[in-house]
Amino acid sequence: MRTNARTTPTRAFTLLESLVAASLIGVVVLAVVSGISAAHTVSFDGQKRILASMAADDLMLELGSLDYGVIWSYDGFDQPPGTMQSLDGEGYPFTFNALGRSVIVREVDVVEPEIGAIVRGMEITVTVRDATVDLLTVQTFISEPAS
Repeated sequence: MRTNARTTPTRAFTLLESLVAASLIGVVVLAVVSGISAAHTVSFDGQKRILASMAADDLMLELGSLDYGVIWSYDGFDQPPGTMQSLDGEGYPFTFNALGRSVIVREVDVVEPEIGAIVRGMEITVTVRDATVDLLTVQTFISEPAS
């Protein structure tokens, strides 16, 4: 006995279709990984700049709290990356290890044009850097105390 059953052919992916699909998935994965890497880099740079701002502000506040005559002794003060300490010698947390900072103090006269007054004082510049580039520079003026 013979049966005349028809078999329906099953449809499968060809090798070419599989290669195209794998290539498209590879491109999508590469784009996602590239985006994540770029976001991580931007995030790390932002965190470093925030820490630099905190380090500069801290040193500026410490210098501003000193007697006027003592501030001059900090001209040329430098802490290379990884060695930051407060002025009283207390170390910074590990998160600040990639940063260093320096101080420039110079005497300046500031002229107030509306009243014609000249104010003598010190301009303090604090620069925070990592191993390769200056991240932040902050300046302030401290007037000479009246005698």
